[in-house]
Amino acid sequence: MKTGRSIIISKGIFILPIMCFIISFGVLFIPSIPGWLFSIPIAMTGVIYFIHCLILYMTTNLTLEDDVYFIESGLINRNAVELPLDKKESISIHRNFSGVIFGYGTLVIRGTGTGVYILRYVKNPYLYLKGHTYFKLIKEK
Repeated sequence: MKTGRSIIISKGIFILPIMCFIISFGVLFIPSIPGWLFSIPIAMTGVIYFIHCLILYMTTNLTLEDDVYFIESGLINRNAVELPLDKKESISIHRNFSGVIFGYGTLVIRGTGTGVYILRYVKNPYLYLKGHTYFKLIKEK
């Protein structure tokens, strides 16, 4: 069985850089302070964080196939991990307030003897957990 569900990063990670741009634009219209003095650092922070989010969004991939998880991440230093289902100890999901609103969370996969793999900003993390349960049930039959 080769289903291969690929889980990508949620677009919700772009909310903070967009908010930086909106705030930097709004600061320009405050009459009591020189707006450009505060607007430029806020906008530059938004640009840097936007580039970081874009790289993360484009270069992270997690695939669940048959009995194996494939985790790939990185731009210059590309990391790839192959984790068999029988070597997995647990999967946990962490979601903050913005993650609940925009539908993303952090997946923590603990392998037996292989370490801990943390994937941030995973779109619909509970679908991944349901996919894992589905494959676990097939393997037990």
